[in-house]
Amino acid sequence: MTAEPSRVRTRRSPFGAAAAAALGLSLTLAACGGSGSGSKVVGTAAPATLVPAAPSPTTARPAPTAPTTAAPAANAGPATPAPPVPAAGPPAPADPAKMLADAVASLRNGYDVDTNLAAGVQTTNIAGRVVGPNSQFTLTRGDATVEYLRIPPQTWVRDPGDEWKQTTDEAVPRDSLTPFATPTKVALAAAAGDGTHLVVGYDGAAFGSETPVEAQMVLEPNGGITVTYAATTQGKAIAVITRLAPTSNPTPITAP
Repeated sequence: MTAEPSRVRTRRSPFGAAAAAALGLSLTLAACGGSGSGSKVVGTAAPATLVPAAPSPTTARPAPTAPTTAAPAANAGPATPAPPVPAAGPPAPADPAKMLADAVASLRNGYDVDTNLAAGVQTTNIAGRVVGPNSQFTLTRGDATVEYLRIPPQTWVRDPGDEWKQTTDEAVPRDSLTPFATPTKVALAAAAGDGTHLVVGYDGAAFGSETPVEAQMVLEPNGGITVTYAATTQGKAIAVITRLAPTSNPTPITAP
């Protein structure tokens, strides 16, 4: 009987094929080395066969990605510059005639009046109010005081505290505003803290003057008008200062 050849189980080195090859190479080198000068070589060891190391696993490289090129932006052309802002021109010149007309018109519905006249040493004060076409005044000259009430076409007069009596006296104070609305010339004099100063010319007849009137006028910020002028009556010079202002008492003026 032929004995079955024994099966030899091979055990793979835990160090891998490369480590086994290195080990075989070291054994061959040891066998070829002598133990001394008198040593004999009994046998020649078969040269070890180097087993090529198994290729180490490689990680698959990602497929190359084609470079992306950003699409060029659409050529919008050069930006259009904004049109230049025109520089502000000089302010429009003031129209003094219009300024005067506006000031007079603003008092048409009602105003208070205070007028002082000086003829030599004699002085007269006329103070009162106008609401619409109607007016009420107090005239003081020296020690005498007279009150007037006018509701066109009628006029009443009285001493303070007495009964009203109708009168046809032409010297009764009338509308103090209307004469200032019809100038023959208007010029701007200056602008100051107290208002706009004008030089205004008038026909003297509008003020009972025998000569033309040139007035110095101030248009006040609060809507008032102050006028200073000289008139001539019966050959006598009269200095006049009149102030008109929005009325503080708009109560209607009625007949007594």
